Amino acid sequence: MSHAIPLAPRHWRWLAAGGLLILLLVWWFRPPAVTVTIATIDRGPIRVTIEETGTTRVRHRAELYAPITGQWVPAALEVGDMIRTGTLLGTLYPPPLDPALRAEAGAQLAAAEAKVREAAAAVESARTTAAEAERTAARTAVLGQAGAIAPDALEQARDAAHQAQQALAAAEARRRGVMFQLAGARAVIDREAGAAMPIRAPTAGILLEQAEVQPRVVAAGTLLAAVGNPADLEVLVPVLTTDVPRIREGATVRLRLTSEVMEEEMPARATVSSPRMPDAMTGRVERIEPTAFTRVSALGVEEQRVHVVVALPGGTSAVPRLGDRFRLHASITVWEDAEALRVPVSALVREGTEWSVWVLANGRARRQVIRVGERGAAFAQLLSGLVSGEVVVAYPGESVRDGVRLRRAPSR
Repeated sequence: MSHAIPLAPRHWRWLAAGGLLILLLVWWFRPPAVTVTIATIDRGPIRVTIEETGTTRVRHRAELYAPITGQWVPAALEVGDMIRTGTLLGTLYPPPLDPALRAEAGAQLAAAEAKVREAAAAVESARTTAAEAERTAARTAVLGQAGAIAPDALEQARDAAHQAQQALAAAEARRRGVMFQLAGARAVIDREAGAAMPIRAPTAGILLEQAEVQPRVVAAGTLLAAVGNPADLEVLVPVLTTDVPRIREGATVRLRLTSEVMEEEMPARATVSSPRMPDAMTGRVERIEPTAFTRVSALGVEEQRVHVVVALPGGTSAVPRLGDRFRLHASITVWEDAEALRVPVSALVREGTEWSVWVLANGRARRQVIRVGERGAAFAQLLSGLVSGEVVVAYPGESVRDGVRLRRAPSR
């Protein structure tokens, strides 16, 4: 029979030292822990917005254009001056005609006067014919009641009276037409006489624009001045037509002169060192204009956009000296929940058609498939997959994999 030879104590020490050495080598060469930034699943506000740049516009703006070509002499006014209804904005002096045009204008005036006389005579003739037809129809009606004439003759008399009235109306319309021609011909002669044309403000307000501040010759259709009330503003926000179905009338719109992220859109770990910017305002979507237009983006891509008109219920007192055509950053709210279960957008990982996150569990990474709903600037609505209080990895890199040890980055 063979007997096991017991190991000497020194052999046990060598075996223990070897095992310890192996454990130390395994521990030494194991993959290092990945330092990550973490975030916590919680409940809080989520706002889904459409971010665009809008422009203020005076709601009731009166623009005055030169009706004819001439010498424009503006009044002694400056942009920003208060204007009353009927205030003289300037005077337009028509240029003199050359001899050929002067002779042509005189001939056109004489021809127009002759046409007026002809039209007046035609009206008198048509009126006489209509009166005679009315009398004939009246006599025929009496005879028809007595049975002295056939019904066809009575109907013919009525038709003749109606046609005579139509001819009279047509003659009067032609006379009005030639009267307009006569007025136009006389206007040319009056312009030749150097008649000044004063341009006055059609409404009260502030002089918003004065296109020409020095006397000079302007062409017909040139903008001369614009008058309006800058305290009565609305905002035009050009949005993509594909975004219009998500926008409803009455939706909240936050307007500001700067484009900083609002406090409730910041991650939970962020701190706000100052209160909300004093230039922020809240408006409402008043209407969406029915006609779109084409705009070329900064990348040279043609986009179909439409104006969303935003009303300012609180006026412009929140932002001093806000005026016409000011540029504003607009955030149009399309969805909002004050107590949504939310996950930071920075933690989301897209894999095919699924969304997932890396969960920190017992110091190691674990991939978790989730369902998300609406997504805002900083947070997404969490529908399923996680519960409030669980810790996820924000901004995960390629080094984060299933089972990898994780180490929290030191808080700042």
